[in-house]
Amino acid sequence: MIFPNPSADSVFQIACNVDVVPLGTLYRWCEIAREILTDEYNVSRVIARPYCRTEKGLKRLSKDRRDLAVLPPRPTVLNRVAEAGGRVLGIGKIVDIFVGSGITHSVHTDGNAEGLELTIKALRHRLDLSRLRQPGVNSDDAKCELIFTNLVDTDALYGHRNNPQGYGRALEEIDQSIPQIVNLLTHDDLLIITGDHGCDPTVSGTDHTREYVPLLMVSPALSPAALGTTPSFAWIAEVVERWLLA
Repeated sequence: MIFPNPSADSVFQIACNVDVVPLGTLYRWCEIAREILTDEYNVSRVIARPYCRTEKGLKRLSKDRRDLAVLPPRPTVLNRVAEAGGRVLGIGKIVDIFVGSGITHSVHTDGNAEGLELTIKALRHRLDLSRLRQPGVNSDDAKCELIFTNLVDTDALYGHRNNPQGYGRALEEIDQSIPQIVNLLTHDDLLIITGDHGCDPTVSGTDHTREYVPLLMVSPALSPAALGTTPSFAWIAEVVERWLLA
């Protein structure tokens, strides 16, 4: 099943019932589509969306979703951290979004709950990093670490689906994990919470919405202060680079 993208993003999506179309076949179809939709079409992402049929209806297999993106046009802060001897751990679909560029370790997730759980495990140094290495990475040693977690349920399951109740429950789930994460921060750590776009579930239509996204920064080394409205997402990348590499 090929269906229209629910937002204005440059995205082409293929959804398949894995009991009818094997996962490997879906991935191969998406690889072919990725080859076609490059160059003159310049489609940002081709997304493989596997699902299965259950007694309660159709169920997305989020952990097996794959995003075939295009390489960033120039090095990002992830590349600079990795090249400086840092570890860049992508949790969720981060490795797909950046096509592995600048990612040293990665793990896909089945939803927000697993993403939060793995983030906490990473802060507690309880992940088996040797199993999460990206191709070409030969060591788990690092001078610094960037943990980049994507919690996609608020967007994919509730924001685009105009489900404010589910969206609210997802926010509560995230909020319940924040104290654990904050309590694990050391003086050298910085926690940044933000979003890549608006997705108000109460607004009609399924497109991304245009409100400003939140930006919270927490560290035992920082005093409370208002950040104001920052000029762009690049501001966050600059903060990350100064914090880890300065």
